Amino acid sequence: MKVSLCRGSFVMTLLLAGTAAGAADCLPDVSVPITVRIGEGPPVAALLEGGIETPLSLFDAVSGRLLWSAAAHSSAVQVFSGMDAAFTGSLAAIDLDADGVHDRIYAGDMSARLWRFDLQHAAAATEWAIGGVFGDFSNTQGRSFLAAPDISLSAPPGMSAWLNIAIGTAAPGNPVANNRFYALRDHALEPWDAGQYEEWQPWREDDLERVSATVQAIDDAASIMDPGSPGWYAELGSGHVIVPSLTVNHRAVLVIASAVPQIGGPCEIFARIATFDLGQQSIVPASSTGEWQVPLPRPVSAATNFSISAVQEGTATCTLGGQWVPACDVDTRPRKTWWRRTDAE
Repeated sequence: MKVSLCRGSFVMTLLLAGTAAGAADCLPDVSVPITVRIGEGPPVAALLEGGIETPLSLFDAVSGRLLWSAAAHSSAVQVFSGMDAAFTGSLAAIDLDADGVHDRIYAGDMSARLWRFDLQHAAAATEWAIGGVFGDFSNTQGRSFLAAPDISLSAPPGMSAWLNIAIGTAAPGNPVANNRFYALRDHALEPWDAGQYEEWQPWREDDLERVSATVQAIDDAASIMDPGSPGWYAELGSGHVIVPSLTVNHRAVLVIASAVPQIGGPCEIFARIATFDLGQQSIVPASSTGEWQVPLPRPVSAATNFSISAVQEGTATCTLGGQWVPACDVDTRPRKTWWRRTDAE
């Protein structure tokens, strides 16, 4: 199965009511581009956005016309029970069958709930999305989902494929909150109907394995890996995740910000880089001394994202805010995938 991803840049355009003001003036407004087919007619380019009164909205990318909206009240095009928290830039759309039209949306809200929606091509707007809360990590510390989910496909030989959903939390207004990095697994590649969403019990933190924020030996990590697991999480302490992680070769590279920018303050963040092995459920050591977080030499813009540049000498270089991040470099050199025995008859 071929999976293509579409993800917009992070933007914090709003904040949960009652928390400290954030850096909305520091970051550019952004929408997630998505190709949809709602009702009769061909697919169209659209923009998916978060909001407050209406948490999710979809607009025609050319005309700006509202195509669809979702909330917990009747003024929305589609009403979803419990959708009473705002969404920011924690939005991701994926095309599961590579037909050019997106089939699924993952969205994290300001109450630390991860929503999943299966999109019904050619359906009316009032029936276009079927979905609900996939993971409920609501808490009393103000941890929220601000950065976009990082979606990747795992298809181990001899096993059913699944989607990895790597997503971290931030806590605007609570600098001492103990934030999280979640590595969730969605084993349901096929769409669900409304009945399946009604029966689904959202995963909670107690359902996940807690990975200690210390470097584990590879053998120890491999011994606890369960292909059917719903996922795992690691505690990040007072660091905040406001930039989407980047998964390369089953390793998620994460930016951990020292603080959430405040209105009137600098629009840059001091950050550390951490790497997680999604398959082995482990933290990847950054050095021989066992350190797992590497500070960037200079601060970066709070709106920046990972960038992979042109290949040089077989390596596509990964950077963040112009600073090299070796952990997400891509080795593009060809590898031999066949061999011939010279001693065989």
